[in-house]
Amino acid sequence: MIKRYIHLATLTLIIMIGAVMPNNVNGADDFGGLASMMLPIQQEPVAPIQDFVPEEYRQMLIDIANENKISPRALGAMANMESNFNPYAEGPDTKWGKAQGMFQFLPSTAKGLGIDPTDPEQAARAAAKMLYDNTAKYGSLEKAFMAHHGGPNTDIWGPKTRAYGKKGISLLGMPIDNKDNNVADNSVDPRLMALLFAEMI
Repeated sequence: MIKRYIHLATLTLIIMIGAVMPNNVNGADDFGGLASMMLPIQQEPVAPIQDFVPEEYRQMLIDIANENKISPRALGAMANMESNFNPYAEGPDTKWGKAQGMFQFLPSTAKGLGIDPTDPEQAARAAAKMLYDNTAKYGSLEKAFMAHHGGPNTDIWGPKTRAYGKKGISLLGMPIDNKDNNVADNSVDPRLMALLFAEMI
């Protein structure tokens, strides 16, 4: 008896959800609309990396990001902001020297990492590891972007560094799950989950 009540409650939930969902494009009646909820919503597949990433670097960045358990879109966003994917880019002259390469590493940083900053693969691997480590350290990908821009001392992060972090997130093109540094999966249809729950009981 209890299971039956739970089952009925679940079906009621489905009907309530259907009441606020748009009718299907064929103009089906309420029962047809309810029946249509028994199928998952078909969503367009999401590319693993942004369209603005040059073809010659797409697979490299995807592979390196996956190896380091971060979103390829995070690497794509950073390379876009730092150099627009120019492996020979040079930043302005500073007291620390000129930042170099696709990910704009300072000479001292590149030396400490043991990389050639003008080598796209070496620079991408270093950037991916730093993004992973800094997301874990600071608690969000946005702050990991900020650490790359403003350094590890959060006390000196100013408006430019905060703007950099926000721009990085905006360039992702979709939500990010900070817990595992990957693009969030929003493909689960709550209507389908309700139906699955009903079947289980």
